[in-house]
Amino acid sequence: MQNWILALICGFIAPGAAPDTLVICPPEFESALAPWVEYRTAQGHVVQVLPNQPTAEQTRSQIHTAAKRGGLKFVLLIGDAAPPGASTRTVARSVPARRLPTTVTRRWGSTTEMATDNWYADLDGDSAPELAIGRLTADTSAELTAMIGKIIAYEQNADFGPWRTRVNFVAGAGGFGPLADYAIEQIARSEIASHLPQHLTTTVTYASWQSSFCPDPRRFRDTVVERLSEGSLLWVYLGHGLPQQVAGTTLSERFLPQTIFHCDDIARLSPSKGSTIAAFLACSTGAYDQTRDCLAEQLLRSPVGPVAVLGGSRVTMPYSMWTLGSSLVDQMFEAQRPTLGEVFMHAKRDLAPIQRRSFTSAFVHCVSRAFQDMPSDLPIWAYSTWGYQAVRCIGALPADFQEERREHVSLFNLFGDPLMRMHYPKRFALTVSDSERVLSIQGRSPVSGAGRIEVLIPRHRSQRLANRPHYLPGEEFFRSFETTYRQANQSVIATATTTVTNGRVAARLQFPRDATGEYIVRVVVDGKSDFAIGHNSIQIGGPARRTASR
Repeated sequence: MQNWILALICGFIAPGAAPDTLVICPPEFESALAPWVEYRTAQGHVVQVLPNQPTAEQTRSQIHTAAKRGGLKFVLLIGDAAPPGASTRTVARSVPARRLPTTVTRRWGSTTEMATDNWYADLDGDSAPELAIGRLTADTSAELTAMIGKIIAYEQNADFGPWRTRVNFVAGAGGFGPLADYAIEQIARSEIASHLPQHLTTTVTYASWQSSFCPDPRRFRDTVVERLSEGSLLWVYLGHGLPQQVAGTTLSERFLPQTIFHCDDIARLSPSKGSTIAAFLACSTGAYDQTRDCLAEQLLRSPVGPVAVLGGSRVTMPYSMWTLGSSLVDQMFEAQRPTLGEVFMHAKRDLAPIQRRSFTSAFVHCVSRAFQDMPSDLPIWAYSTWGYQAVRCIGALPADFQEERREHVSLFNLFGDPLMRMHYPKRFALTVSDSERVLSIQGRSPVSGAGRIEVLIPRHRSQRLANRPHYLPGEEFFRSFETTYRQANQSVIATATTTVTNGRVAARLQFPRDATGEYIVRVVVDGKSDFAIGHNSIQIGGPARRTASR
């Protein structure tokens, strides 16, 4: 298919019509791209398609020239990034990555250069992007067609089931020692999970056999596949990474190899009603400029894999990753940016300036929590060892924080469509009252349809069970893992259904007799083309009270 067909779809980009979307596309992929251009144009975007160039400098010149016309917001790169020494054929179907020198991370095992697309979106040279940019790393037209089909299906998905309110975390042990690893887990959960709205449910799958969040170690890898397959709003990995796998686990000494999830496991993923957005807060899982396709690329290519993947192209560091993760959550759930590209762009813009206070407060909080949880009979040297391990796990010295953050703006890239629309629920106020453990629930939903009523344990009261201090050989010990894992991740303690007509929510729910304390009451209303959520907290055990909240 020739360029004129794409020009026809794009409306020829009349001289006075500055594009809001620029696509850099190798000519051989133009036919496969055409349905995407037609789809986005129908949504009101003004799309301009330009051919790929052999160098990063030429590619950047294309983008910056288009930006000078005003109105440019999105850039989509089509094709993989050719590795050094690639054949002419490979270069012809690729869009080059920009290679920038590493600074802080090279002192912690990284290469001297990293691959980035952020350089194209940075219009004023301050590292922070002004454009939302993403890449569909297709090697063939068939792969591009599959990626586009998955993106469109995601946007048009009218299934508003539990997957839209679920966030799955998978964590690999840091390997710095049990006390420092605990600090890593606590910082990650407090800095990322605590930013999530209370109406979302979370699961944690943690690769430490001593943790209550560890499933049967013999099938840990299978559990990770299941969590990725079941469908979720977000799937987040925290831990060690390599280009084709995520690894680093304390399970290996007794039970498993180091690998937690590998490219080979992608073939074991099964279809679900809802795809997910995957974020790898780990090293090298987004090394897209190498000879072999990285984990992020292969997941994006899978028909049943994530609809988009965020990943780092080289060695990444805990502090900046946690900060980026927290900003992503804020941009998605507080700012509610309309597209995934804008979520990622604004999160990067948050990362570029230093925010010492947020990091310091999080670190002090987690240090305090870790010391409180330490066994009382530890010798005094254990405390000093923990302090050393905790500082070592953070990585950079305070003087490096600014440069580390700037470097991570370039290290992380979006494998996906920056124009992909986010579907946020409509929100409504919910009033909940308690009379002799019967909840009366009322509200006015902007959406009518089937309603799911659920009582949740608040995240700060999650069922974190005591860690296992000792290994006990035997089948009974292994069976206990699954029971404990399910209990630790069980946040819903009561459910009911209702029908919401003309937006009126009115229902009653029997509360469990043995439950006391603070709980979240959530109502999710599934409509034909939209959904709505109302939630509120209630205190059980003590004087009855009425509260109303959005």
